Amino acid sequence: MGSVFGRAIVVAGAVVVALGSAAGVAAATPRPPALAFTPSPFDYGQVAAGQAASRTFTLANTGGQATGRLQVRLAGSAAFAITGDTCHSLAPGKTCSVTVRFTPAGSGTVTATLTAAGKKKTVTPPTCSPVPGRG
Repeated sequence: MGSVFGRAIVVAGAVVVALGSAAGVAAATPRPPALAFTPSPFDYGQVAAGQAASRTFTLANTGGQATGRLQVRLAGSAAFAITGDTCHSLAPGKTCSVTVRFTPAGSGTVTATLTAAGKKKTVTPPTCSPVPGRG
């Protein structure tokens, strides 16, 4: 990559960041937040009725901006519950964790969806992780 009016830096071999101002040169806009859970999806497998199994999911922001205030939700069967959540906001390149407990009341397969979304309008669509389990 060449220089922009002789005043540029190449970062990570791909991004050009202008230093100073020059007519006709726009400042680079950072990528919006990008959120993803791991593992995703996750299957709790067979869990006996009345017993519990927990799993901690990691949420990462691989985007270029912070998320602002995060909202983590778990929709679906009441057999699933969030028991721990360190996800309040995420800077670029940072992670947090959410622990979900599965306690089936009976036999059968049930599912829930774990989602996270930032308050900023620039956040990518909410990320979700399907969470099945069998009692």
